[in-house]
Amino acid sequence: ALINAGLNAKEKAEEKPDDTLAQIERAPGTRERDHLYAMAASAAVKKNDPKAREFADKIEDSELKKNVRGFVDFILVSKFLEKTDWEKALRLARDGELSHLQRAWSCTEIAALLRSVAPEQAMDLIKEATAEAERVTVKSSEGAQAWIAIARRTAEVDPTRKWPSVLDAIKAVNNATGYTGEEKELTVSFRSRNNIQMMQVSAPGINLAALFETLADEDIYQAADMARSITNESARAIALLATASSAFEKKAGKPGANGPR
Repeated sequence: ALINAGLNAKEKAEEKPDDTLAQIERAPGTRERDHLYAMAASAAVKKNDPKAREFADKIEDSELKKNVRGFVDFILVSKFLEKTDWEKALRLARDGELSHLQRAWSCTEIAALLRSVAPEQAMDLIKEATAEAERVTVKSSEGAQAWIAIARRTAEVDPTRKWPSVLDAIKAVNNATGYTGEEKELTVSFRSRNNIQMMQVSAPGINLAALFETLADEDIYQAADMARSITNESARAIALLATASSAFEKKAGKPGANGPR
């Protein structure tokens, strides 16, 4: 699900595509037109209007165009994933203006959709996600999130490679600066003039606790050993708590304790 985290509590009139287009005709210069096209693109993508990309492409300022395209493309990918329209999601994930983390996460989510119907293609997408994760700055929080997403979906797509992929994720977590372990959303934003547009995309696949809950369902002892190897104190505590929580659920025999997460 998408979470609107824009700084403006109410949509301004100029953020509605139809009203904005009327204003563009009266715009006194390129800078004003670019801003209005950016606002039109933002408003359109929130309504799942395909014209969002057209508006973004009309922006003349190259930096603003890139930022708005990034905003639009990633939100569209997330909407396609919500509808399980993996073909459109994949096309845009490969060709859109996405960051390495966004592309890696998108590929892992599409792989999860395909694991039953096209397992070989799902594994190819895990490989694509891995290539993108390798391009993320090693010490960044984004790198840790990308490798966690890969580990999470690898466990579903190819269980034989699960534990090695978890080791890769832990290595990324241990290298990351500013990583908390609590991340479960991906934020996308752009700024035009004094207006900041921001959206948060729900991304449970990057959540450390969810990964360790899944691992503990199969082998609690190995999951606990993995959790203890995390050097980041906050992330280690989260992983250990998730592992213990899963164990308690299984011991209590709660319905759905071993169900999909």
